[in-house]
Amino acid sequence: MLGKKELPRLDVYNGGYNYRVLRPGAVVKDGKVWANVQLPGAAIYCRRPHPPTGTG
Repeated sequence: MLGKKELPRLDVYNGGYNYRVLRPGAVVKDGKVWANVQLPGAAIYCRRPHPPTGTG
């Protein structure tokens, strides 16, 4: 409820508020990235700093 309803309301209420949202947790397992967030409905975006080299 917080991620889908309350935080979007805080973006506009009284001119908006600054709030801190914790970073998602992530782990690489069997060549895949598994990630989670504390807030349901929050999206996780991932960007690689450079093309993969195939060395792990």
